[in-house]
Amino acid sequence: MGMIEKTEPFGGVKESITKWCDRAILGGLMLLVFTLPFVFHTATLVSVGLLIPLIAWIVKIIMKEEKFNLTPLFLPIILWGGAILISALNSVNPQYSFNEFRGEYLKQVLLFFLITNSIKGNDKLRYLIYTLLLSSFFVSSFAIVGYFTGITAPQGWTEGTYGSITRQAMYFLFLIPITFGIFLHSKSRFIKQAGFWLFLLSSCAMLMTFIRAVWLVCAILVLILAFRKNMKKGLIALLCMFVLTGTVPKVRQRITDSFNFSKDINKLTSGRIGLIMNSFAVIKDYPWTGAGYGPNIFRYLAEDYNLTDTPNLPPPTPLSRQEPDAHNLYFQLTVETGIIGIMTFLYLLFVFYKFTLKALHQMKENHDILFILILSVSGVLLYGLAGYFYEDRNGLLFWLFISLAVSIIHNEGKGEIIL
Repeated sequence: MGMIEKTEPFGGVKESITKWCDRAILGGLMLLVFTLPFVFHTATLVSVGLLIPLIAWIVKIIMKEEKFNLTPLFLPIILWGGAILISALNSVNPQYSFNEFRGEYLKQVLLFFLITNSIKGNDKLRYLIYTLLLSSFFVSSFAIVGYFTGITAPQGWTEGTYGSITRQAMYFLFLIPITFGIFLHSKSRFIKQAGFWLFLLSSCAMLMTFIRAVWLVCAILVLILAFRKNMKKGLIALLCMFVLTGTVPKVRQRITDSFNFSKDINKLTSGRIGLIMNSFAVIKDYPWTGAGYGPNIFRYLAEDYNLTDTPNLPPPTPLSRQEPDAHNLYFQLTVETGIIGIMTFLYLLFVFYKFTLKALHQMKENHDILFILILSVSGVLLYGLAGYFYEDRNGLLFWLFISLAVSIIHNEGKGEIIL
């Protein structure tokens, strides 16, 4: 008698559900990536972009079609969450800090786990990067149009889709290196040209924010990518920067003011020094667990501390003004989460760089795109010395880039993404 082939009951249905779950995860994340920089009435879309993939991921786990992927960042992420919870428990406003924990940390961590666990294969990662580039086209275009029409530039500096000059400028710290890097390294003529025009568009929009720290960091990142490609492209990029600073009046004026010690540079440095001194006053009173997690914790400390851009000398000078944060990522996180928190965050960054840089030297495929993602993260962290980005939309972008870098490493050998 012939052998009777055994078939798994409902095997076809199970396979179909798995495919639909994969599509839901990728589609939800693409929705999230596209809507991140649009702060106007998109909070619901961002939540949907995480909720749909989460449900699909849980369904796959229940069906035993998904295994939890423990990356080297798993422990640091959990420790960072623990530091935030401790900070929230000891917060000057626990309700606010717990709300920020739910609204920021959990979303960031969920985004990381969804990408590193569910986006398997670089062909799928490619769609997330394409979506990021498509979104940047609309963001940059809106920022430029808004600047010339005055719709998003009430003070002459474009606020773009963020409704904030500094946060809009920070967005371009993520986008400019990746658009320029794709232009330099893409093997596809169409993608190469798209990268070039997106780079020009986003660079123009970034200049119109007139945030000099972002200008400086973006210039450094672009020069690193250009010189890494070859000496000729590096010199061309450097020459273009000199031409730009010498021929565009507003750009030239902003750069000139940066060296005017009796005006801008004195105001800039004294303001930062004042914020650092005032941050130290808070850290002294809340050294280990901080005053409470959340970027707006300053508002709950305003009555007891002179959290302004002037030194903490009673009474505050008439020109002092309440600041939303410490204008420095590392001091702000220490104010929020204390010494325990900042040390945990730095440990997380250490593990990230140790893991990605080691893989970078060993990778055969996607070496360039991984380098670009690591460089973008590094640029944002460098900017952190002069500004605070780790919140809401830009905080999620930060974790998107970290997630993509980790996923590329785990998908090594499964094809090239773009380049």
